[in-house]
Amino acid sequence: MEITVKSGQILHESKIYYTGETLEVTDDAGKLLIARGLAETEKEAAEQERSMEDMTVKELASYAAEHGIQLLTGSKKKADLIAAIRAAESGQIGEAAEGNSGADSNDGPVTEMPEE
Repeated sequence: MEITVKSGQILHESKIYYTGETLEVTDDAGKLLIARGLAETEKEAAEQERSMEDMTVKELASYAAEHGIQLLTGSKKKADLIAAIRAAESGQIGEAAEGNSGADSNDGPVTEMPEE
């Protein structure tokens, strides 16, 4: 099963996968990580990305408010708002909330793959 790291970091076969990266795991491990909210299937990630991309800036701000995500007043760019929402949903609210996607951020807990 191919999954995307949704939150934090996952250690699999001596490699750390960060939020947004994909990896191949067994079906049982994938289901467990998805149930824990740490990963999602590629299809789920693509659907969520498409739906946010289809939103206007105003709709993104409303989405954030409805989900308890505090956006800083800095940038009003759609891409920055999407990055801030994604970061907040994955627990990485630091720089992303300020309009930087935080793609280089490697902090946060590492979840080791469950024994099979």
